[in-house]
Amino acid sequence: MLAEDNDGNLYVIELKKDSGYDDAYTQTAKYVEWFEKSKYAKGKKVYGIICVNDPPQKLINSVQKDDRIRLFEYKVSYSEIK
Repeated sequence: MLAEDNDGNLYVIELKKDSGYDDAYTQTAKYVEWFEKSKYAKGKKVYGIICVNDPPQKLINSVQKDDRIRLFEYKVSYSEIK
């Protein structure tokens, strides 16, 4: 997903359901780099957001080293409706 804030900054948003986290950082970083070089950025800042459930430490470590990308964890719960 691609979003733009009120200041014109671009956000590449990677939503992962519950698997495939091994390449989430690399994939998001490549998207950010592509948009930084593209005509769409035109001097705008480009950031990445990764949203996952229970991120592995390797992903956490990778994101912590990159100021362009932020990591969010989501939780899902289910309850029966009677």
